[in-house]
Amino acid sequence: MRKAFSFVILMLFVNIAYTQNVEKEESRGEEGDKMIRSEIGVYEHPSQSELKKIGESLITYLDPKIFNYQFSILDMDVPNAMALPGGYVYFSRGILVLANSEDELAGVMGHEITHVHKQHSRKAQNRGIFTGILKIPGAIVGAFAPNAGSLLIAPFELFDSGYSRSNEKEADKEGVKLSAAAGYDPNGP
Repeated sequence: MRKAFSFVILMLFVNIAYTQNVEKEESRGEEGDKMIRSEIGVYEHPSQSELKKIGESLITYLDPKIFNYQFSILDMDVPNAMALPGGYVYFSRGILVLANSEDELAGVMGHEITHVHKQHSRKAQNRGIFTGILKIPGAIVGAFAPNAGSLLIAPFELFDSGYSRSNEKEADKEGVKLSAAAGYDPNGP
């Protein structure tokens, strides 16, 4: 009886922490979305419905589906795709011009959805706080001796970059699985 009660209490705390993380991600994403919409702008185009259809087909294969996803086209010529915490996924006009098929768009979108689903931005932010603290001594030394400060900071810069590469690899791998599960050809036509 005591073990069961302890387990219930533990699960309650885990659920509260999980809910708080999801709410923080949604809040951060909403703030970022407002900035993007005001700074870059969203492009209204008939292909928006096609993009949404692809996204909706992909997110049905997420387990569990944590966020309510939104798919938008950014008003920029530069080919790019990106995602914000909380389920905000963007494609630029430039990348839409380069895409040769729905399969290609689904592959890129699967990659971006994976970043959101795995909460890579939160993990990177937490990691950045830790490495930022470790860089403080190098920054202080760098104020008086720039070369020495750079040497002290360099190992932590590498530490940060390795983490983002692992996120990219995970998003590539899981994005391919996600697009294939939804019926898209990860190899493209």
